[in-house]
Amino acid sequence: MSVVFNPYTCPLKGHYLIEASAGTGKTYTLTLLYLRFLLNPWLLHPDKSLPRLGLEQILVVTFTQAATHELRERIRLRLIELRRALELDDQNHSDVVELFGETPPPAELLDFLQASEQRIDEAAIFTIHSFCQRMLSHFRFETGCLQTPTLVEEDSTLKQQAIEDYWRTQIYTEQHQRLDFIQQFCQTPQALLRYIQSWLSRPLPENLPYVCDLDTLIADQELREQQFKQNWQHEYTALYEAVVDQVQRYTPTFVSRYFDCIHAWVADDSSVSQDDLETALEKFAHRTLQTKKLKKHAQPPDSALTRQIDEFLQYRAQQKLYFFAHAIEHCQQRFTALKHLENKQTYDDLLTRLDESLSNNQGHALAHVMGQLYPCALVDEFQDTDAVQYRIFRKLYLENSAAESLFLIGDPK
Repeated sequence: MSVVFNPYTCPLKGHYLIEASAGTGKTYTLTLLYLRFLLNPWLLHPDKSLPRLGLEQILVVTFTQAATHELRERIRLRLIELRRALELDDQNHSDVVELFGETPPPAELLDFLQASEQRIDEAAIFTIHSFCQRMLSHFRFETGCLQTPTLVEEDSTLKQQAIEDYWRTQIYTEQHQRLDFIQQFCQTPQALLRYIQSWLSRPLPENLPYVCDLDTLIADQELREQQFKQNWQHEYTALYEAVVDQVQRYTPTFVSRYFDCIHAWVADDSSVSQDDLETALEKFAHRTLQTKKLKKHAQPPDSALTRQIDEFLQYRAQQKLYFFAHAIEHCQQRFTALKHLENKQTYDDLLTRLDESLSNNQGHALAHVMGQLYPCALVDEFQDTDAVQYRIFRKLYLENSAAESLFLIGDPK
């Protein structure tokens, strides 16, 4: 259930998702929550269940270096503004009234505010990548990162090498049918790189199918294609007559153009592109014909062949998925091996390594210690969080008894 959020009165302990579009005071709200965590012991209505927190214990995560600098400066300026308002006993200042009421501030609070202004660089305000890098370095033994590989921003060269190695070892072999099979889906290593490069740096999805080898896929496809071609040759005449007689705009010229493409493929004409073939087959698939406008008193064409076309197109889509699953798994393994050989890591590696460390047998104990280090967290730009990043926050805060609070702040867009 969604409610209107009041940053002055909401409980500090717990888990919250705050939807805040651009221009709605998102940064103002974030800095106010930070002040409440930091100044909780002196508040008019303190949360007594929270421990006293220092600058270095309130984690703030955002997604660019520029945003971390801006947040740090905004918090510093707000600390200065609040201290000055308290010194002047400015009862018109909203922070003074809402946070402290009319009670004169103790000298201890003013000293703490001034010290916090001066120590703001110690605040735990990080990008998600710098936070992960810090944790991997801080917990070297727990995460298994005893060495520190060189952090590289550009990994396209290694990815390209991984793709080329896959193409050479899996496709350019003595079994030439492998190249024919692959080129149904992508013509060159460069095309394959464009399709799968983003998957080389992230964990494989749990539902990614396992493919034992390409030869099994090829043998199965050859059998299915042979069966379909035989059925086509036996039944296409009846299909031609049915669609011309019953479907509007399926004129003899229109139908013949696409039938000619299918006939050429059936006759093993290598000049027929896979895209043209699938376009032609789609015109006569059962699911397509059911949606077409019919001639008067006609019924949608429905035959064994139209349903076989449906099944065959679905099969081809499945084959494409299986090929890319095979390519992603092998290229990712090669990409990882190349990085190890050159002692390099990418920004995505920082995320995956911390995620893996939190997910293994010792992950619960590691999360407990990290939760004690940063009991409270504010995550800005949460709408840009991917599955790996969310899994890290979930293990650190939603599934961790040592953590106290998590505020996720983002634009619902």
